[in-house]
Amino acid sequence: MLERYFEQQQSLLDTLGGEHQKQRQLLERERGRLAALTELVRDLARPTSGSALYHLNRSAMRGQLSALLEMQQQETEMAELSYRHSFETMRRQLGRVKGLEELQAQRAAVVRARALRAEQRLLDEWSAAKWAVASD
Repeated sequence: MLERYFEQQQSLLDTLGGEHQKQRQLLERERGRLAALTELVRDLARPTSGSALYHLNRSAMRGQLSALLEMQQQETEMAELSYRHSFETMRRQLGRVKGLEELQAQRAAVVRARALRAEQRLLDEWSAAKWAVASD
């Protein structure tokens, strides 16, 4: 019964590991988007020569991109929160699985110790019986 529970917990850990990997990839994508938008806004902030209409359009685009940049920062923060949450969930599950492994190892050690004691008791009885027969 413990073995089945261990297998379920191990399977859950594997699933959480895959989920964590997806969250990491999402976070990296969001960070990449944030970096690209930041660079674009920074490029639009540099003064260039051109007509007044060009500068007006450039300023309007910079304003729109700044709003997009704020939204992207929020998306990146949300992705970071999701990533940290998935990491903590996976870490707790790993602790649970490791605890179950330790419990299984302890139980196996108890079974081995009992078997050794039973074998030793049987050998002691044989030895005592052999000695009793030899001394008669």
